[in-house]
This record gives sequence, C-alpha cells and structure tokens, in this order.
Amino acid sequence: MKTTLNSHIPAFNIYLAKERHNQSKQSIFKDYINEYQSECSKCITEEEEDKIIEYINKKVIKNKLTKYKREHLFDAFDAFYNGYLGKDFKILKIIHLFQINKTPIILTKEEIKLIFSLTLNVRHKCFFMLVYYCGAKPSQILHLELRHIHPHKKTIELYDKNNKFVRNLQVSDEIIQLIKECKDLYEPNDLLFNWKDDVLFNKRSLEVAFIQIIKLSKIDKKATLQTLRHSFAIHLLEKCIDVKYVMKLLGLTTKRSEDIYLYHLNEKNIDIIKTLGD
Repeated sequence: MKTTLNSHIPAFNIYLAKERHNQSKQSIFKDYINEYQSECSKCITEEEEDKIIEYINKKVIKNKLTKYKREHLFDAFDAFYNGYLGKDFKILKIIHLFQINKTPIILTKEEIKLIFSLTLNVRHKCFFMLVYYCGAKPSQILHLELRHIHPHKKTIELYDKNNKFVRNLQVSDEIIQLIKECKDLYEPNDLLFNWKDDVLFNKRSLEVAFIQIIKLSKIDKKATLQTLRHSFAIHLLEKCIDVKYVMKLLGLTTKRSEDIYLYHLNEKNIDIIKTLGD
C-alpha cells in the first residue's frame, strides 16, 4: 500500500520541532507540503525530483512569489524530502545550499582588532565594541539606557527598541572604561549615546562612520554594523562554543540561522560543534 504525504505530516511536524524550526516556519512548511499533496494527488513512492522542481517553479511563477517566499518553498521541500524522508534529491540540496551561501560578510579577529584600533572617536569605538562583544543588534545598543549599565558588576541589561528585556550581558573592563569616558565627555541624559537629542549621532551616522573605518583599514569587504554581530557569532563557534548557546546569546531561534553560521565553518568544526550541541 502506498503512503500518502498527508499521513507523514504529524511525524514531519515532530521532525521540524526537533530541528528547532519555529512555530511559524513549521506551519508554512506543512502548508506547502499539504498544497502539493492536494494539487498533485501523488504518493511519496511515485515522487521524482524533476516533477517536484517543475511543480515548485510553476508555483513561483503562478503566484509571483517574492524571494523570501521562494526560499521558504524550496526549504519546505528540502526539509521534507532530504531531511525527514532522508532522500538524496541533489537539486533541492544545491538550491538550499545556494540560499545558505547568501550570508553576511564575516570579519576575521585580526580585522576586528584593526577596526577598533583605528576608531579614534570614543563614542564610535564604544558603540562598535558593544555591538561586537555583546553580539547585539545596533538598534539595541543605540537604545541602551544608563540605568541598565552596572559598572561594579561589569554587566549590562539589554532591551529591544520596544523596551522589552532581551538578556543580561557580561562586559570587559575595557568596555566599562569606554562607557565611563563617554559619560564624562558627552554627559548623556537617559540613553548612553543620547541619540534622540543629537542629530549628529544616530544609526545612519554610525553606519557612515563604520564604512569610513573599513575604507581606512583597507579591508576589502562590504562590511556593515551588522557584520560585527555576525562575526562575533562565528568567532564563538570557531572556539567550539555550543551552537545552541550562541543562537540563544544572539536572540536567534530558527534552524535556518544556525545553518547560515555553520556554513562558514569547515566540516571538522561543524562535526565538533554539532556533537557538543547534542
């Protein structure tokens, strides 16, 4: 007796949860597989990769799917056939790998040190270092309030732009000293960087300052402020820090985010990290 796709959906959901795809992604993947079953009325024993690719391409054209939705569509079939069913559909794997390969630029540790050494503006240097060493989003550091900084404990409380608590972070003596210098030089009110009252200091001005430092350092990479955050994650993984801990530290929850970072590491490091994460 041939097995239908629908009969696999409950177990597929369990597989997605185990792989740590979030609830939204699980629902999207399940819907795509269900649509395929209802539209094609196929049994999994009859599936051929070229027919699946043909179906996906027709769906992309017919529904005029955006790049984001196209990625979800291919990821859904890759997760179901290559992941859950353990098939070897190479075209799906190649497309999935191609998507993962579209990752942010990563700076080396030496390049990070060079950037910090060339940044003479105290506020800029403090901001860049907080983004990197905290693995934080630039917007989170931009909204950092003075009352959330605890110099004696060497910790800061991180909140998002909606004032929702994210996590506590341990910081170094160097960062504590830079924060003190910023307070002494610029006398901020509530926010460390006081950007609401200072039109010369905002996210755009920081991006421009960072790009200027990149040019000054002669680093041939199209790096942005977000590059600091992503580089921090990669540098932790290179030290064989548990990938699940790194994802939690950065506030990331999706399996795709994990795949993006692991892609940058060689196979030996990936094996070690996955073993530590089990």
